[in-house]
Amino acid sequence: MSLQFNGLLPLWLGLSLAVIMSLLSFRYYRRETRTLSDRLRWLLPSLRSAAFLLTVLVLAGPVLHHRTIVGEPGRLDLYLDGSASMQLTDGHMAAERRLAAAISHGWLDPSQTNPDDPAVRAAIAMFDQTPRWQRLEQALTGGRPSLLQQLQERHEVRVLLLQGSQTVPVSPELLSKVTAPTDATQQSLFAEFADATDLSTGLQAASGSGTRRDAVAVLLTDGRHTQGDSPIETARELAAAGTKVVTVSIGAAEEPPDLAILKLEHPESVFRRDQVRGVAVLQDRGPAGAPFVLQIRQGNEVLWQKQETATGTGERRIEFAFGVESLVERLAGQSANGVTLNAVPLALTASIAPLASETSTANNEASLRLAAVVQRQRVLLLDGRSRWETRYLRNLFERDEQWEVNAVLAGPGVQQHELLRGAEPGRFPENRDQLFGYDLVVLGELDLALLSAAEQRWLRDFVELRGGGLILLDGQRGELRAADPESLGALLPVSWTGGPVSAAVGLQLTDRGAADAMLKLAAEDQQNRAFWKQLPPPQALIPVQALPGTEVLVEAELAGSVQPLMVSRRYGAGRVLYLAGDETWRWRYKTADLWHQRIWNQIARSVMARSFSVSSEFLSVDTGPVSYQPGQAVEVRIRLQDAAGKPAVSATVDALVWRGGQVAAAVSLRADDNVPGIYRGRVTGLPAGDYEVSVQAAGYSAEALQARSSFTVTATAAAELRDGSANEGLLRQVAEAGGGQFLREEDLRRLPEILSVYTDGRIVESDTLLWQSYWWFLSILLLLTMEWLLRRRAGLM
Repeated sequence: MSLQFNGLLPLWLGLSLAVIMSLLSFRYYRRETRTLSDRLRWLLPSLRSAAFLLTVLVLAGPVLHHRTIVGEPGRLDLYLDGSASMQLTDGHMAAERRLAAAISHGWLDPSQTNPDDPAVRAAIAMFDQTPRWQRLEQALTGGRPSLLQQLQERHEVRVLLLQGSQTVPVSPELLSKVTAPTDATQQSLFAEFADATDLSTGLQAASGSGTRRDAVAVLLTDGRHTQGDSPIETARELAAAGTKVVTVSIGAAEEPPDLAILKLEHPESVFRRDQVRGVAVLQDRGPAGAPFVLQIRQGNEVLWQKQETATGTGERRIEFAFGVESLVERLAGQSANGVTLNAVPLALTASIAPLASETSTANNEASLRLAAVVQRQRVLLLDGRSRWETRYLRNLFERDEQWEVNAVLAGPGVQQHELLRGAEPGRFPENRDQLFGYDLVVLGELDLALLSAAEQRWLRDFVELRGGGLILLDGQRGELRAADPESLGALLPVSWTGGPVSAAVGLQLTDRGAADAMLKLAAEDQQNRAFWKQLPPPQALIPVQALPGTEVLVEAELAGSVQPLMVSRRYGAGRVLYLAGDETWRWRYKTADLWHQRIWNQIARSVMARSFSVSSEFLSVDTGPVSYQPGQAVEVRIRLQDAAGKPAVSATVDALVWRGGQVAAAVSLRADDNVPGIYRGRVTGLPAGDYEVSVQAAGYSAEALQARSSFTVTATAAAELRDGSANEGLLRQVAEAGGGQFLREEDLRRLPEILSVYTDGRIVESDTLLWQSYWWFLSILLLLTMEWLLRRRAGLM
């Protein structure tokens, strides 16, 4: 037995109002009793206040709930699908099923089956317009007694909502309000809808609630299982533990007429002058011959569109290509003064104009997020002769629109013997600032006597301070050995052994090289190692040994020994890569640019510092890709410089993640042990939305740290709505594996009868409406009578 409150006012409001009224009553009537004895001075107002308390408390609807258990009721878990697909309607369901479902839900009398009957037509129309979740809720809670109440008579019932990978129990208080007879307290079991369905994780909640042999788990769902383990195996495990699994399919098994964007295949970034090329993968279940328009836009500006015709044949691919140069220029011009956007994030939308017959238009749009690289990556190529390696590298970078290469050839082996200086192509930078404008320097067999001591120091500073990348291509002339040990020579990761130049017979990756992403040419480790063994080895290998603190990535195999071919090291904020030979052009053998270009692009982008998406005088910020999936960690990387332009070390740095003008998360950034001035952090657990990252650091004003990077966490609802039909095949298999039965929506009224074999008891519940009972009113009347008699005896009447 328990006391409940189901009145017009919630308990807190009704009780508060009752207490206030009783206190006011007590204060008012106590003034009349000042001349009485102490006992009457308190007793009379108290009796009147108690009567007021009981009278006003009627508005809260006090109910005495009785619950008696006879025998041993079974345990029943009802799992309600709370995913996005339950918001779909089923007007395309077969007519006889819609009629049967309308009768099962109580919208029609079983005798009303004439399709020309206006009541039947109205019920069918209501079915067509009512989403799955609402039909399910009405089926469970509608009628007196409701289906849920019938089940509660024979079972210990738990109701749980499947919210993606979470299983949320519905509180008994909410259940009582949902099934309450008064409209004033009517609420819904479904508060929100998840972007995915995990039937397996939901069923696993049943395995943690005991192993009684009369336990039953009922899945009420459309069966659109989109994530997690197989529910069939979970049902089989539950059946072995004594819990039967019954499935009820909600919705039509037929595929609804629908056009959906399943995914967009496109690069993560493009150069601003390039076209964005990709493929829109559609689910085409529209009426054959129906015209529709697929378009890609930024806001209200249409960047690309194409008129298409529905075929109803399922998945299809439509290619798209469009330019973004004018859009990028406009967006880049909106940045704050002093802030340079190196990559402009583009938030685009692909959409399909809805068809009149579509069941759902929620899957007609998809976000397209990519970055438009504003600044081309600049490469300075230095050599003393036009050897094969230099020619192919120059051509490789010049053919790629994202690279800007300045090839400088000087020395006795070429027409230009002296090294020219200046900002023009074919000239070495005339000052350090010009050199720092490059991202990568490739230094071959240039006579280092052509470089002054200051220029060699610039190259060291380029790596150490600027964070630039330096690739050293050694050759038989041994020019690199003349590097000034106090400047350029300090960058060298190797020393020369003095042995003879020899021909290698093969290549092999070291463990460190196999783990480096820039050398991955195959997904599997063994395949990648095998691929490198097949590449043509150099025929003039320079004999060197790696210095302490460096990493040998690739080794050349000789007769009975191995020697380093590719050696890497970190130096300050940058990275140096040394090659003991100048014959990577041999990797073009029989494949032309296929592998040679890919390897060099990967090497170049890995050796040079990853570009920051946005920079200012003191701060550069990067948050990686412009788009993340929910649950994916966001890597925050910043470069902080002091007033002298040098890396700021030992600073206290925090990153603030903003969403809609509010701070959504804050993370402390840790200094990179290998790169001075670089700070890193990770942000997790962000829901779908658009975000910006700002930085605050001790000793820096907000104006000095204006640079902000942006990214998006995309929603995943498209996968949930990819197919709008009920997956009856899966639900039949789950029921079979779980030792239960498979039912359809129109069979819901049979559920108490079917489940009756899994219980040996009965739960008798009844309510005494105290606020309508004689005892409640007699109590009020008794209090008032006692107060009247005492007042009369005290001479107050």
